[in-house]
Amino acid sequence: MSNVSTVKAVNVLIKLIAFSPEHYDLIDYKGDPLGRIRFSRENAFILYSFKNMLPREKKEIISQIYLKRKIRVNVTDAFDIDISEISYKMKKKALNAAYIYATRRIRRVAERILRKTSNLLEIEWEIINFLQRNIKCNKNLSSDPETIFFRNYGGVKDLVFAFNIINMLMGIPARTISGFVIDDSTLKKYFWSEIFTKRGWIPVDPCVGVFLDPNNPLWIPIKVESYRNIKEIETEYKLVKRTIRKAISVFLSKIEITVKMNNKLYSGQLELISPG
Repeated sequence: MSNVSTVKAVNVLIKLIAFSPEHYDLIDYKGDPLGRIRFSRENAFILYSFKNMLPREKKEIISQIYLKRKIRVNVTDAFDIDISEISYKMKKKALNAAYIYATRRIRRVAERILRKTSNLLEIEWEIINFLQRNIKCNKNLSSDPETIFFRNYGGVKDLVFAFNIINMLMGIPARTISGFVIDDSTLKKYFWSEIFTKRGWIPVDPCVGVFLDPNNPLWIPIKVESYRNIKEIETEYKLVKRTIRKAISVFLSKIEITVKMNNKLYSGQLELISPG
């Protein structure tokens, strides 16, 4: 973290996304300097505060968070539900959020699926099969979710967006999860969906077209995204002298994650490029 301006900044507050309390219990937290944890709905944040930062001053922050994965649901009968059982309030909220993004074609797709079945599991497979046939997922592409229905290809987050919108057009609550996956000791940034069932939220990877095991710790959810824009890094500060230039610059240099599964440790590391 650095003050990139030529004036002093005071009352500096840094807010970093930390983890989702819906998925994890906090066991221990260490830091240098030690920030405080703030819980806000589905997500938790680390807040660091500094009285002041001099012009061009830099500060290094190192944090370690120890989390325990909450016991997740057994998915065996989670999908054994007719969507008529979903509450009217949840359906209406999902429909209102989805309708502005859906094209006429996608609305017809949702209507066609509903004419076939009202069973949640069957609906999910219909949506997955539609996306697999019509939108090719490329994990290396950058995302532009709101244009996905005008293309036959997209990145991971694009497919998640499309999957969620089709679900919500049928009144099925769906949400985006951003996090990481450990693959061959490499930590990768990733996105997937969670759909609401009678046993809670169940993860689905629309890019690959599979349901995920909620108990697999190699999939590491960090942020539950909502329709509010929840930034992963936010800053607040005041300047002692007016300037048109932004003062505080914050960047992550490295993320390391270790998970334990069946008494075996799996680790991944993600090196991030600093702005210099």
